[in-house]
Amino acid sequence: FTLVSDKSFIYESGNIKVGRLIFTGNASVKDVVSYYKATLPEKGWEPVAITIYGDSAQLTYVTPTQFLQIEVKKSYGTTYLIISLGPRGSVPTGPSQDAQLTNSDQ
Repeated sequence: FTLVSDKSFIYESGNIKVGRLIFTGNASVKDVVSYYKATLPEKGWEPVAITIYGDSAQLTYVTPTQFLQIEVKKSYGTTYLIISLGPRGSVPTGPSQDAQLTNSDQ
């Protein structure tokens, strides 16, 4: 994947880290989702919601202090990977904090 630097940002101040990174590449949505589902829990991230629909997916993970949202979409042969990170208090979890899994491929 290649970083789209003019559409990405990272801000750090003390213990606060906020960022939105946008990448483009050629991997399949399924491969990107599989990678993050395998590696993030090993690094202490807990899944909150994983939604896969056609050629796009959205994954939300949390730690005690941070949230991580990953969007993956395939359009016209290019895969877009959008990674957003922020303080845990701003995670959009919906009505409950329970992990949810939706996969239209099953």
